[in-house]
Amino acid sequence: MSALEPSNLLSVTAEFYTANPSLEDGRLKIHRIEFEVTLWTILKYLPKAGGKILDVGAVPLEAIISKTDPAIFDVVLLLGPLYHIMSPSLRESAIKQAWTMVKPSGVLICAWVSRWAHYRDVAMRDPGRLHLKEDFYRKHASDGDYVRVDSHGTPVHAMNHELPINMPLLLKKATGLEEVQMVGVEGILAGGLDRLVNDLEGDAFEAWVQKCLDVGNSDNGWMMSDHIIGIARRS
Repeated sequence: MSALEPSNLLSVTAEFYTANPSLEDGRLKIHRIEFEVTLWTILKYLPKAGGKILDVGAVPLEAIISKTDPAIFDVVLLLGPLYHIMSPSLRESAIKQAWTMVKPSGVLICAWVSRWAHYRDVAMRDPGRLHLKEDFYRKHASDGDYVRVDSHGTPVHAMNHELPINMPLLLKKATGLEEVQMVGVEGILAGGLDRLVNDLEGDAFEAWVQKCLDVGNSDNGWMMSDHIIGIARRS
């Protein structure tokens, strides 16, 4: 099997997070805006009392589906897998499979990382990389795939960065819905502009959470975010 096969890349990425369990927790503590806006968005769709929630993470959906009746969950969360599955067809399949678990009137909440988020990160950390890795970024502009390798050239982590304009189209295609809702998480604070805001406390911080919610829920404002959520509601 090639080291760059989607299944292998997913395995090495899972191993990366298993070996670094505090990495994501630490990242969200630094980027509090991302955490709070995501939480607000999820809470908006949770049942007021009771209800069943399926949080799809590292466990393959096939394993869940094989042991669970379909269409029984009020909320299904697909908040990480889509930007670590390195195949367009497999990403679509993941959404379709998650959608089968959503009960009538329930919702599926998906998340992507914007392709432009990576370029903003490069501009802040290593701006010369865009020129030095010209061939890499020519391919990245086409498919959004980013595979990190070690000193031996062995893949250790993989991500897909999706074009914002494609996200609602992908969600509509996989669910068969004509309308979905998109929410930009960081809003106007994308690209690391949240650095000083994340040091605020109390009402000063909450004012920025509300501003990012307002912008992230607007018709065009959601596209500027680094992390973008898509919501599909089953009738």
